Amino acid sequence: EQGASGGGGWYLACVAVAGRTGGELVVASTSLALLPREDGGDQAALRVGRAVQLMFYWEGLVHDQALRNAISREHFEVVVDLSSSAATLTNRSSSGTLVNGALVREHCVLRLGDTVAVPRPKEACPGDPIVQYR
Repeated sequence: EQGASGGGGWYLACVAVAGRTGGELVVASTSLALLPREDGGDQAALRVGRAVQLMFYWEGLVHDQALRNAISREHFEVVVDLSSSAATLTNRSSSGTLVNGALVREHCVLRLGDTVAVPRPKEACPGDPIVQYR
C-alpha cells in the first residue's frame, strides 16, 4: 500500500493473524515500512522474516510459537521502483509466499490492494495464513 501520510511512503499493513481477531491488531505496531535502498537508487525495499524484524515484533504479533517458527528467517522481499511505483515480490522461503491466495515460489508483480501472506506449514491443520499483509 502507499501510505497517505508521511509523504506517501510505502508500507505493508498487517490485516490478519492466525488465532487473532482484527480488533486485536493495532495498525501502528503491525505495519512495516519500505525504506529507500542504501545505494541511493530509486527503489524502496522491505524484507520480512524472523531474522529481519525484531523478535518482540513476531512474539507480539503471532502468539503461537509453532506458527511463529514456521515463518522463515527471510520469508519474502518487496521492492518498489519509486519512479514508476512498480512493486515486485520475491519469495525467499522454501514454503513459498501467498499473493492473493496463490502460492508464489519465485517472483511476482504486486498491485495496490494485493494481499501478501505467510502460509501455514504443510504439517499444520489447513486454515488461514499465519500472517497476512496488504
